[in-house]
Amino acid sequence: MWLLQRLSRLHPRMVAPGVLTIMFAGFVVAGRFYERLPVQPPRCSLRVLTGLPCIGCGGTRSMIALSHGRWLEALAFNPLILVCATASPLWLAWAIWRTATEQKHPVVVQSSVGSASRWRGFWITSGILAVVILDWIYLWRYLPS
Repeated sequence: MWLLQRLSRLHPRMVAPGVLTIMFAGFVVAGRFYERLPVQPPRCSLRVLTGLPCIGCGGTRSMIALSHGRWLEALAFNPLILVCATASPLWLAWAIWRTATEQKHPVVVQSSVGSASRWRGFWITSGILAVVILDWIYLWRYLPS
């Protein structure tokens, strides 16, 4: 009950980076003890069936390398996983800072949100999609089996 009350007071902008940071921290801890875990994950079904890697292929090996401090090896296995694992705590720190420094009663400013907001969302979405596609092409060409 106490924990739920505390969590309900969190600002919504801290939820996604908080969840991602906790998730990647768990992956790094699991990577540290991966060889001792009683259950190993199955091979990638897409790669087994088609020979093409999925966007997460190499992620386990990347987290194992990262948990042992081998950054370049982690980058080689899956660059996007490493970028997300290192960017999520930075995103969380930014969200905490932004929440802590915002005014309690902000001044309402009239602005034309319409078209500019849509274009901003379009460019952010396009950029993320381009990065994911480039990562997948990298995995397709360079990821060892």
